[in-house]
Order: sequence, then structure tokens, then C-alpha cells
Amino acid sequence: MTRLEREIYQGTIPATDKRDFYEVWFERATDLSATIDVEQMNVGADAAEVRTKLTMRFLLARTGEWRDWDGQLKMFFARTQDGWRLERVER
Repeated sequence: MTRLEREIYQGTIPATDKRDFYEVWFERATDLSATIDVEQMNVGADAAEVRTKLTMRFLLARTGEWRDWDGQLKMFFARTQDGWRLERVER
């Protein structure tokens, strides 16, 4: 979680996201997979905003049931001398 906060969220993970990460995916799920589909991109000279659809599929270890979770993410990038860098993610 610390790495997610530092590298993706660039700050504290919101309580609802943290609850989802801990309670659903890390404590109850196995065989987790995630797909991110780009729905819209706005690219400027030094910044970009990308709207995506996130689909996660996981197996509930307790029941053996497959579950899907869909969400929207907005990703913000900045151009650096090394290329594009992900600055933050919003739900």
C-alpha cells in the first residue's frame, strides 16, 4: 500500500479505495487480473489526461466464485526529459 501511495496516488490513498484494496482484493481474492482500456486522451505539449475503464476479475477464495469489478480511472501524465511520467490517478 505504501508503494501504491508513493508511486500511483502521489499521496494518501482515499479510505474507500484502501478498504477495497484490503477487504476485497488482498484479503479475500486470488487470481486477480486487471484490464485498463483507454476511453479518451487529451494530450498537450507537457501534460496529458487519460480517462480509462478499469476491469478487475478475481476469484473469491472463500466461496470459489469469480467476481468482476468495474471502475473509471483518470490518469494524469507529465512530460519529462525521459518521456511521460504518471503523476497521479483519480477515481
